[in-house]
Amino acid sequence: MKYCKNGRQNFEPNEKFSIGWVLINCLWIIGGSFYILYFVLKEKICPMFKRDNFEHMRSGDKNNYEHMVNRMKAERKSEKERIALINAMKSYAKTKAKTVY
Repeated sequence: MKYCKNGRQNFEPNEKFSIGWVLINCLWIIGGSFYILYFVLKEKICPMFKRDNFEHMRSGDKNNYEHMVNRMKAERKSEKERIALINAMKSYAKTKAKTVY
């Protein structure tokens, strides 16, 4: 017997065992471990083409790769310049439209 200070009475403590919580926790742990195994063991695929047809990069391809990356950076820069030019032309057209002759 225990004494409860809040209720000021004696009582017999009981512990409820919930099989539901045990099953939920087991499923969570087992499911998480299956996901980790799936993530580690799944085949690596190309994000663009969704295929797994890979080969090792040849030594001469490294220069081509660097050239391709530099070209892509330059294209992005020129794209930003083009957008800035278009925005400048739009703002110029707006000011020209407001001007009264």
